[in-house]
Amino acid sequence: MLYGAGIPILLLIAAVSFGILYSMERLLVAYFYQQPPAFDDKLTKNAVSILKWASIMYLFFGYWMLSNYGIFENEALPLKFTNSRPTTDHKVSEMPLNQALPMFLMACVLFVIAFMQTFIGKALKYWHFTFGARKISVDENLPKFWKAIKFTDAEWLIEENNYLNGNYHFQIVDNKVVQELDNCSIVKRCSGNERTFPSAH
Repeated sequence: MLYGAGIPILLLIAAVSFGILYSMERLLVAYFYQQPPAFDDKLTKNAVSILKWASIMYLFFGYWMLSNYGIFENEALPLKFTNSRPTTDHKVSEMPLNQALPMFLMACVLFVIAFMQTFIGKALKYWHFTFGARKISVDENLPKFWKAIKFTDAEWLIEENNYLNGNYHFQIVDNKVVQELDNCSIVKRCSGNERTFPSAH
């Protein structure tokens, strides 16, 4: 990821590696793993936050590699001795203005944006200098799940949950929901109709 701009073959190797990893994970989840891992959205959010900085580092590394005159202009400094260490005269103190300058400018802009979002993002949202996702609470006046579900669907859901719990040791609904479905005697649909039914067990 960091050296892909100067060594493009690394991007192909990474794509093949991720493709193999994706295929193997799909096969293992479908045919090998007995219980799905208890993952939430925290893992995905952490990966996205890390990749945000990785893309910025990719631009900085790419600028440093593509701005080297020895690569594009075939320039090499002569060696004074045979055992001397070769130098490229590519120094940080001398920022070259060449074909790699747009990459450096994009890296600087993205770095400023990522820095502000990470460290002073809350302050910017408080002073309304940025767009932030607000939690909107909407009351649609809908009944609870175990009151809106049909009797046949509730019976199937309880039996399916018991089957998966007994054979594969995981549940598709919470125990509280199962208890409410099992004890409920009145089903209220969204339209307001009510219908009584006997207990599922």
